[in-house]
Amino acid sequence: MDIEKIYKEIIDFDGFYIHFLSQMNKSFTGDKMNVTQMRSLVYIHANGRCTPKQISERFSIDLAYLCRNIRELESKGYVKCIPNDADGRSHLLLLTPLGEQAYEQQCKRMCKYVQGCVVHLSDKQVSELVGHMNSIKQLLGESVHNG
Repeated sequence: MDIEKIYKEIIDFDGFYIHFLSQMNKSFTGDKMNVTQMRSLVYIHANGRCTPKQISERFSIDLAYLCRNIRELESKGYVKCIPNDADGRSHLLLLTPLGEQAYEQQCKRMCKYVQGCVVHLSDKQVSELVGHMNSIKQLLGESVHNG
């Protein structure tokens, strides 16, 4: 296999995907939060009580930067910090009712955005797209997690 050709294809795909994500992120956050804050809400909603460190590790976000964003979420009433009985050096995060509402609004925005991205595709093409995405995650997943 020609490694330079593989490299070129991956870089080309990366450029496409970064542009796609930047467009998606514009609709992802709405007008009240940045991407890091919204991803934090999504993670907390999906996992229940969690630590900032867990979010930091999941999204490869600098912990100090993440904590500043979480403090802002807390000051806006989206997140509540409670003591972590298992580890007194950290705290647990949970969504407030306002945070749950923001999460629900985000889901609606994202569903609308994704629908707009695939509306021109047939059901078969959408299934193929999802299958290809799953293949990429499966094929590259271990190298991403170990890299």
